[in-house]
Amino acid sequence: MLSSRWTRFKYFIPVPPELSGPSGRHYVMENSPVPKEFLYKEVLGLPPPHAFTWLLNRDIFPGNDRVKLQDNGRTLEVAFPLRVDSGNYTLTVVSGSGSASLQLDLILTCV
Repeated sequence: MLSSRWTRFKYFIPVPPELSGPSGRHYVMENSPVPKEFLYKEVLGLPPPHAFTWLLNRDIFPGNDRVKLQDNGRTLEVAFPLRVDSGNYTLTVVSGSGSASLQLDLILTCV
């Protein structure tokens, strides 16, 4: 007599990262806080991304006194931006299943 045994397996189906959140051009008054909803990016994917890199005008952006990286690099916090903080910000995320990028143009205007 043969015994039947069922074994359960957990399958891992990789899902490349996907970014959502505002992109495109955003105009902000100089020395006014940038609303967080402009800069927060929701990241989906399996496995979860392990690297978050922000670029400012195609150069790696580590942050500065006015623009800080939050949430392990997932969010930019812009307290009181100056015109020098204007530019093209690009977030790139990397996981074991791929990478994704999202761009945001932050344009500071004078009062």
